[in-house]
Amino acid sequence: MNNLDLLQKQAVLQCVYQVIASADGDIEENRDFEAIEYVMNILEVESINVWEKALSLNCYDAFTHLSQIPTEDKKALKTTLLKIAEMGGDTLTRRTCAEHICHLVGCE
Repeated sequence: MNNLDLLQKQAVLQCVYQVIASADGDIEENRDFEAIEYVMNILEVESINVWEKALSLNCYDAFTHLSQIPTEDKKALKTTLLKIAEMGGDTLTRRTCAEHICHLVGCE
Protein backbone atom coordinates (compact mmCIF):
# COMPACT_ATOMS: atom_id res chain seq x y z
CA MET A 1 0.00 0.00 0.00
CA ASN A 2 3.01 2.27 0.00
CA ASN A 3 2.27 3.21 -3.62
CA LEU A 4 -1.01 4.94 -2.70
CA ASP A 5 -1.21 8.70 -3.00
CA LEU A 6 -1.21 10.83 0.16
CA LEU A 7 -5.00 11.23 0.28
CA GLN A 8 -5.48 7.47 -0.04
CA LYS A 9 -2.94 6.90 2.74
CA GLN A 10 -4.86 9.35 4.92
CA ALA A 11 -8.03 7.40 4.10
CA VAL A 12 -6.34 4.19 5.27
CA LEU A 13 -5.33 5.91 8.51
CA GLN A 14 -8.89 7.21 9.00
CA CYS A 15 -10.12 3.62 8.74
CA VAL A 16 -7.44 2.45 11.17
CA TYR A 17 -8.67 5.07 13.61
CA GLN A 18 -12.23 3.83 13.17
CA VAL A 19 -11.22 0.24 13.89
CA ILE A 20 -9.26 1.20 17.00
CA ALA A 21 -11.84 3.64 18.34
CA SER A 22 -14.80 1.36 17.55
CA ALA A 23 -14.21 -0.62 20.73
CA ASP A 24 -13.32 2.13 23.17
CA GLY A 25 -14.55 5.38 21.64
CA ASP A 26 -11.06 6.79 21.15
CA ILE A 27 -7.35 6.02 20.98
CA GLU A 28 -5.56 4.92 24.13
CA GLU A 29 -2.02 6.02 23.36
CA ASN A 30 -0.17 3.52 25.53
CA ARG A 31 -2.03 0.58 24.03
CA ASP A 32 -2.67 1.76 20.47
CA PHE A 33 0.57 3.52 19.53
CA GLU A 34 2.08 0.24 18.31
CA ALA A 35 -0.83 -0.33 15.92
CA ILE A 36 -0.66 3.22 14.56
CA GLU A 37 3.10 3.00 14.10
CA TYR A 38 2.70 -0.39 12.38
CA VAL A 39 0.35 1.07 9.75
CA MET A 40 2.37 4.23 9.25
CA ASN A 41 5.40 2.04 8.53
CA ILE A 42 3.44 -0.02 5.99
CA LEU A 43 2.31 3.18 4.28
CA GLU A 44 5.82 4.63 4.52
CA VAL A 45 4.48 7.73 6.24
CA GLU A 46 6.70 9.32 8.86
CA SER A 47 4.99 12.58 9.73
CA ILE A 48 2.49 12.69 12.57
CA ASN A 49 0.82 15.50 10.59
CA VAL A 50 -0.46 12.86 8.15
CA TRP A 51 -2.13 11.05 11.05
CA GLU A 52 -3.67 14.28 12.29
CA LYS A 53 -4.99 15.18 8.84
CA ALA A 54 -6.36 11.65 8.46
CA LEU A 55 -8.42 12.09 11.61
CA SER A 56 -10.14 15.12 10.11
CA LEU A 57 -10.94 13.32 6.86
CA ASN A 58 -14.65 12.70 6.34
CA CYS A 59 -15.40 8.98 6.76
CA TYR A 60 -17.51 8.84 3.60
CA ASP A 61 -14.69 10.43 1.62
CA ALA A 62 -12.24 7.90 3.07
CA PHE A 63 -14.44 5.01 1.95
CA THR A 64 -14.85 6.58 -1.49
CA HIS A 65 -11.09 7.01 -1.96
CA LEU A 66 -10.37 3.47 -0.82
CA SER A 67 -13.05 1.94 -3.01
CA GLN A 68 -11.00 3.15 -5.99
CA ILE A 69 -7.64 1.61 -5.07
CA PRO A 70 -6.34 -1.47 -6.92
CA THR A 71 -7.50 -4.93 -5.82
CA GLU A 72 -4.04 -5.85 -4.54
CA ASP A 73 -4.06 -2.82 -2.24
CA LYS A 74 -7.59 -3.66 -1.08
CA LYS A 75 -6.37 -7.12 -0.06
CA ALA A 76 -3.48 -5.52 1.85
CA LEU A 77 -5.92 -3.09 3.49
CA LYS A 78 -8.11 -5.96 4.68
CA THR A 79 -5.12 -7.83 6.08
CA THR A 80 -3.90 -4.68 7.83
CA LEU A 81 -7.26 -3.77 9.35
CA LEU A 82 -7.78 -7.30 10.65
CA LYS A 83 -4.29 -7.31 12.17
CA ILE A 84 -4.99 -3.95 13.84
CA ALA A 85 -8.22 -5.38 15.23
CA GLU A 86 -6.26 -8.06 17.07
CA MET A 87 -3.71 -5.66 18.60
CA GLY A 88 -5.68 -4.72 21.72
CA GLY A 89 -8.92 -3.51 23.19
CA ASP A 90 -12.21 -5.22 22.45
CA THR A 91 -10.92 -7.35 19.58
CA LEU A 92 -14.36 -8.72 18.67
CA THR A 93 -15.80 -5.24 18.16
CA ARG A 94 -12.67 -4.11 16.33
CA ARG A 95 -12.83 -7.14 14.01
CA THR A 96 -16.50 -6.46 13.26
CA CYS A 97 -15.67 -2.84 12.42
CA ALA A 98 -12.73 -3.89 10.22
CA GLU A 99 -14.92 -6.36 8.32
CA HIS A 100 -17.62 -3.73 7.85
CA ILE A 101 -15.11 -1.21 6.48
CA CYS A 102 -13.80 -3.87 4.10
CA HIS A 103 -17.34 -4.47 2.89
CA LEU A 104 -17.90 -0.73 2.33
CA VAL A 105 -14.76 -0.30 0.24
CA GLY A 106 -15.08 -3.61 -1.61
CA CYS A 107 -12.11 -5.53 -0.25
CA GLU A 108 -13.87 -8.74 0.71
